[in-house]
Amino acid sequence: MLNRLFQFFTFVVFYTLTITVHAGSYPTQLVKNGFARGADPKVLPITVLTSAKVSELFRDLKSRDDIPYAFSQNGCESRAMAMTEVAGARGITMGHVFAEGDLVAESREPGRPDRWPYHVAAIVYVAQPKGPAQIRVIDPSLFDHAVTIEEWKKRITFSPLPNYRAEVSKLYFGSRYQLLPRFGDGDVGTRMHLDAKDRDLYRTTNAAGLKFIKRPSTVPLTLRRQTFTTQSIE
Repeated sequence: MLNRLFQFFTFVVFYTLTITVHAGSYPTQLVKNGFARGADPKVLPITVLTSAKVSELFRDLKSRDDIPYAFSQNGCESRAMAMTEVAGARGITMGHVFAEGDLVAESREPGRPDRWPYHVAAIVYVAQPKGPAQIRVIDPSLFDHAVTIEEWKKRITFSPLPNYRAEVSKLYFGSRYQLLPRFGDGDVGTRMHLDAKDRDLYRTTNAAGLKFIKRPSTVPLTLRRQTFTTQSIE
């Protein structure tokens, strides 16, 4: 009897971690919380949308003139949080995907790729005809449609020179209120941010960041591109 109860309990726990959970008008699926420590939630609920709805969400977000996508050199965390706030107001719970490493992406300026120590974008799940839902990355600064994690990683590991190799050393997920990556112990990005108080904590900073990157022409090109030329990567 006890053995059967244990088997039933194990099944229930496994099932709740893998099935789609319904919350509000959209179903959700869980993703591992890369910021969890101690008693923090180990998983985060992310909305599951149809493929058509994901495409519609991408188009709506990309068309917004209050989120500056053109200045891809900087401000990815501010754009990601702004997108997830817009989606949240529509009942869609997005998350953030974080990549750390020596990251390089082709830019709109030939010979001047974007180079970052980390990059952040918004994520949502897309339902599949068969099998579990899959993550799609929403990153309008780099793409004109939602992409898979692998497509996103490939785009941010562009190697502009034969003897140079960009790479993602770490990849993990956080909540829609997680602005910064983990970095090292003690850094503000290390802490888990899970609810509205964290959004409010960063609202002023985020607004300032968006205002700055909306007007890249006011920033000298030499300052914006100090280390982002192919020559500097050699």
